[in-house]
Amino acid sequence: MTSAWAQPLSPGQVLPAPRSGIELGLTKAGPFTLRLFRPHGTRAAVLTAPHIARLLTLRAALSGASVRVATHSPQ
Repeated sequence: MTSAWAQPLSPGQVLPAPRSGIELGLTKAGPFTLRLFRPHGTRAAVLTAPHIARLLTLRAALSGASVRVATHSPQ
């Protein structure tokens, strides 16, 4: 007995991959995500209120990303 997961793909067949990254919101087309995991590093600048920046930083760290913060804020 073979499951659907064990069957080989046909030539030219493509499997859709789930969206990955931090979900930032929703658009008419679906979720808007920030991709963090790529073959090379990802840099992001967050120019918003401090509590939003903290939330995005926490979500990135919880997803397994290495986070480095540079700020002029004394907090």
